[in-house]
Amino acid sequence: QQDTLNDNMLAVLSYPRALATVKSSGLEVDGGARRHFVVCGTEGTLHIEPLDATKSVRLTLSKERGKYKKGHQDVPVEPYERYVGDAADFAKVIRSEKMFDWSPMHDLAVQETVLKASGCPTDR
Repeated sequence: QQDTLNDNMLAVLSYPRALATVKSSGLEVDGGARRHFVVCGTEGTLHIEPLDATKSVRLTLSKERGKYKKGHQDVPVEPYERYVGDAADFAKVIRSEKMFDWSPMHDLAVQETVLKASGCPTDR
């Protein structure tokens, strides 16, 4: 389907000590089932797939680290329900039981980054 949406994208975000890539494809069949998150470092990689309802993460290390061995291993993780913790945290803010974890400037920077990565103007 032809449209004007930027829903097939690759964004590269460069930081002083890191590089992040974010890929999205609105055309991928059943792409949601394959959503994943990968963190790569000089001494290891962590791979979470699927993002929702995962029972373990794949950890790959260049050398042994405490109870984790060198090489590939699946590490069990506790069940996680997306948004539940965020909603509970937001309720505490509304009840004045805590402050937001992030400043308004942080939120603005995140939204501007998303807009810029999507090729949209930020008008700032």
